[in-house]
Amino acid sequence: MTVTAGATTIVTFTDAVPLALTTGFLEICKVAGAGVPVGTPFVFNVAGTPVTVPAGSAPLGSCSLALTETAGPVVITETLPQGVVLTSVTTLPGAGLLVSSNLGLGTATVTVPAGGQTVVTFTDAVAAPAAGVPALSTWGMIGLAGILLLFAVWKLNARRTT
Repeated sequence: MTVTAGATTIVTFTDAVPLALTTGFLEICKVAGAGVPVGTPFVFNVAGTPVTVPAGSAPLGSCSLALTETAGPVVITETLPQGVVLTSVTTLPGAGLLVSSNLGLGTATVTVPAGGQTVVTFTDAVAAPAAGVPALSTWGMIGLAGILLLFAVWKLNARRTT
């Protein structure tokens, strides 16, 4: 538009109601906890979309690119490899964005605010080995069988002498 000195300039303004924001951003971060090697890839499912994030060093870990999600609650499911357990889930910019989590199932529900961003951090660790059933070694079994045999012989001799 050009404004010329001494001439009439007509300007037209059109007002519009801005569209309500219906999306926000979600970033998934992964921290390598005890026994998990840094760089190990972990797969998450966010509203049907797989997202792979390599585990990073504590406390920040490594993060995915920001994902555009519908504002409101979003369910995130981590595919936990054999022998790995989810130990914590946290959110930024505030803990109130974490609606719920199930560490055993590897799931978390977070709130994505319209026009805002939620950063959710998953921390995993290698599961402690399950306590084994106490067992005797081969030599322990041989020794136990020998003791039982001696006891049986002693009892049989005791019966004969009475």
